[in-house]
Amino acid sequence: MRMSFPFRMRLALSAVAAVIVAMSGLTSAQILYPLYDGYNLVDLGVNMPGWNFAYAINNNGQVVGDMQQWGGSLTAFRTQANQPMTSSDGLGVLSGDYRSYAWALDNNGYVYGESVHNNSYIQSRGYRWGYNGAVMEDLHPTAFTATNSSYRGTNDYGWNVGYYTTGKFGTPHALISFGSPYTYQMDTWLSSPAPYSSAAFDSNNLDQMVGWMSQYSTSQPRAFMFDAAANVWRRMDIPTLSGGIWNKAYAINESSQIVGESDKWVGTSRWTHAFLFRDANKNYVIDTGELVDLDVNNSTQSAALAINNSGVAVGYSGSPDIVYGNSRAM
Repeated sequence: MRMSFPFRMRLALSAVAAVIVAMSGLTSAQILYPLYDGYNLVDLGVNMPGWNFAYAINNNGQVVGDMQQWGGSLTAFRTQANQPMTSSDGLGVLSGDYRSYAWALDNNGYVYGESVHNNSYIQSRGYRWGYNGAVMEDLHPTAFTATNSSYRGTNDYGWNVGYYTTGKFGTPHALISFGSPYTYQMDTWLSSPAPYSSAAFDSNNLDQMVGWMSQYSTSQPRAFMFDAAANVWRRMDIPTLSGGIWNKAYAINESSQIVGESDKWVGTSRWTHAFLFRDANKNYVIDTGELVDLDVNNSTQSAALAINNSGVAVGYSGSPDIVYGNSRAM
């Protein structure tokens, strides 16, 4: 349950975090650009000295991301409901670390992300913040060898998903945690034997999780939905768009609508398009009309990165390269 970007390179959209919110007592000085139907674009970083990015928002209007503090430190943040960030919104870092990211939060206000240690392995550790007060809890796996871990999605019942790696540039493996010490290798749930690589990006309140996996080292990544509800424990592979050989799923809502990106064959080239998929009749079979190409502009590159319970998806179109890209929020 999140509205977050799976890779930082997706965030070439702005160097200042901003959010569209309904009018809620914010002053005119905080409004950058008036939009339609009583909505406004609000600068969440108006009180801060440097850059900041917003990655997720919950139903209460709390926003998480990462920011540069007044002293220059780089830290995850969680705002108060429908308010710009302040220095006191910084979440800090795990002991010995130098910066942190917040990728997801639930409707209880609990935050999930990663804290980074600047050693030879550039180790990151997944964390949870707010569950036991205003503290950052280390949820890095201890039951198995992991050099890096990161949590990218959650639901309101504490199903926190992400991935871990072993080694500095190790292969990612899907991860799930219900809080320390209940952290597990989710990739072993996906297939037997476990896939060569995998990552999980979101979980809904129906205990369904989405991400991608590559069964073998030579396999292309394929999007999946793993259903753990009512002891089903079943993986459904999500189809690619026409002629595609790979896809990735990034978000799922409470209606089991899934969004992501998929390559497709266009003429003599492979393009990447945002997609939406839903197993409408819940038969675990790919039926006509269940997979939708969302890129009606027929761009060479686009992706859907989040979806709300009304079925509205957000993402980008264009190259997401933060230096040379031309991406636009969609």
